[in-house]
Parts: sequence; structure tokens; C-alpha cells
Amino acid sequence: MKHNNILKKNKLIQIPRLLVIFHLHYHNQVDFFVKKLKNINHCNWDLYVTYSEDNEASKEKILKVKQNANFIKVENGGYDILPFYKIIKKINLDSYDYVLKIHTKAFRQQENKFGKGFLWRNNLVNALLGTKGIFRTCLKILKKQPSIGMIATKNSILDMNTRLLPEDTYLYDEICQKYNLPNRHSFFVAGTMFICRASLLKWLQNLTLDEQEFFIDNEQTGMCGKPIHVLERLLGTMIESQGYEIYGVKTRKSFEQILKIFLQNVFSIKNSNDKKHKIITILGIRTSIKN
Repeated sequence: MKHNNILKKNKLIQIPRLLVIFHLHYHNQVDFFVKKLKNINHCNWDLYVTYSEDNEASKEKILKVKQNANFIKVENGGYDILPFYKIIKKINLDSYDYVLKIHTKAFRQQENKFGKGFLWRNNLVNALLGTKGIFRTCLKILKKQPSIGMIATKNSILDMNTRLLPEDTYLYDEICQKYNLPNRHSFFVAGTMFICRASLLKWLQNLTLDEQEFFIDNEQTGMCGKPIHVLERLLGTMIESQGYEIYGVKTRKSFEQILKIFLQNVFSIKNSNDKKHKIITILGIRTSIKN
């Protein structure tokens, strides 16, 4: 009787199986990602690292976190999407419950919707791997809420109806028709870092893509109207087409963000939207003067 109770208990506490796919393009970011990978816990996991340039120092650092990590050299094309596609094509997804996708991301010199510097990268990663507790929460959400198929940082989940440029729309429709995919506009994760149910990626295994379509020049990084951006959007479309939701996690503000907000309220000088006035903030009190 006691033996049967132990078996029932072990069955209830089934350990999730996780596949981690990490695209390492910028080797100077390896320390950041090694620190985050250490937050993976309460699961059995395998790690696949894709890269285009050899770097033994990076390999050694990763192997200290995951001794049996798999390293796959890929051609430098298709951002992080094409390496992800290559790994998914060769993996038995039935061996895993979930797939975690992360990658290095270029430093942004200019402020945009997602912030400046490494802010976008950090928000994408920290929503999934910010702490051991955050990672466990992601697993719990997927386990307890069967309607959720993908998790990512909330501020990077965009509506295709408002984010598709004309060239994107044309190419999206063209590729959906070419590969016989559901042509519908839904939500997607800008930046493509997420954790999702492994079974929902089987559609990707059935695609036979012309990989040369996804190679672009480095000077064009960030430009839209490319097949690689279509595939990024399709990753969201296919989750929802299979009847699942994309769940947005609120990312905690970093110390640098909190400090910036604090300093802006202590003292700051900015131009107004029409650039006809200066807006001066002193101890939270704002005044306006003409330029």
C-alpha cells in the first residue's frame, strides 16, 4: 500500500522536460546569458547552442553550466530565426514538454519603442529567466493553464493588425500561400524570445523552407519586409491557429530604469512635442518656458 502511494505521488510530481535553444551571435554577451541559464530549475533540460564564429572561451563558460550542451555551427544568416528552425527540424519534439528560445541581441544606440541599449534584450530574457522564481512561475502557468501556449514579456507582444507594414503584409500573405499556412493576423512576440509548448512547434518541422530566402546583409538588420520577419510573425500565428493564447509577463523594472525615472523627476529639461517649449522638472514640479 505504501509503495502504491509513492508511485502515485511521483506520477503527480512529473518533472517537465525542457529544450533550450540559444543562438549565440555576439560572444561578448555570453556572461549575461550564462548567468540567466543558471536560473533554469525544477525540470530536466537539454541545451542547444547555435553560433557562426568559433569561440572556445564561450564554449567553456557554457559547459560549466551545462556539461552536455550541444553546439551547432550555422551560417550567419536569418538572425536567430533560421538557426532556431534548423534545430527544430532535427529534434524529436515528443521528447519535450516545452521549448525555451533565447538569443543575443545587438546594443541599440537609439531609443525606440522597446528602449535603448540592452533594455529590449533584458526585458525579453528577464521575463523568462530573470530569477529562479520567475522561471518556475512560467512553468506553473503552462502547467495550470492549458489554454496558454506561449509565454513572453508583455511589452513585446504586438498585434499584427497594427504592426504590419505594406511590404510585410504582401510578403506574409505570399509565404502563407506558398507553404499552405493559415493566413490570419494575430499577435506575435517581437524579438522572438519565449517559452512554449513543444507540441505546438510541430508545424515548423513540416515546413521545407528555401533557406536562402532568409539570408540578409548585416547592414539590413532591423529592417522589415524580409522573409525572416514573416517567420517571426508566423510563430505567433501558429500558436493561436492551434487554439492557444500568448501570455504576457510583466517585466520588473531594472535598477537602471528606476534610477532614470527618479532622476528625471528630480531634475530634467526636455523639449515639448512641438519643440516650441522647454519642459523643466524640479523635484517633481514641471514648468514650461518658450524656446
